[in-house]
Amino acid sequence: MLGDKKGKVYNTYHVKRSFGAVMRGSLKTIRSGGMKEIKRAGVPVAAHKLKPEGKLDVIPADFLIDENGIIVDIYQAKCVGHNEFMPWERIEAFIPPGSKCKCNTPDCLSPSCRDNCKKKMEMARECGIYCG
Repeated sequence: MLGDKKGKVYNTYHVKRSFGAVMRGSLKTIRSGGMKEIKRAGVPVAAHKLKPEGKLDVIPADFLIDENGIIVDIYQAKCVGHNEFMPWERIEAFIPPGSKCKCNTPDCLSPSCRDNCKKKMEMARECGIYCG
C-alpha cells in the first residue's frame, strides 16, 4: 500500500474524480446499513469531526506495481466510500508463482489457499481421518 497524499500517482494515471460517485457511495453505505457499522466501530460520523486527506471526490483505485516501479494493472472503483477493491484473483495472478501463499488455511485471503485447504480436508475425511 502506498500513501499518495498529493495525488501524484492519481494525476499521472488520470484516476477519475466525481461528486456523483461520492453520492452513490454514500447512498450505498446508508442503504446497506453501513452507517450503523461505522457508528458501532466508534468512527466519528459527523462531517465536522472528519479530517480528510486529499480531495474527497477522488474515486479509489488499486494499482499493481512491478519490481521496476511500472504500474501493470489498475482497478478503479465505481463509487467512493463503499468497499470496492481489485478482485483478489487479479492480484494473485500478478504474484510470481514462487512467491504465492501456500499456507492452505481456511481463513487465508488467497482463494487458492482456501480451495487447497478444502480439498485436503475432504481427502482426509474420505480416508477416515478426523479433521476438527
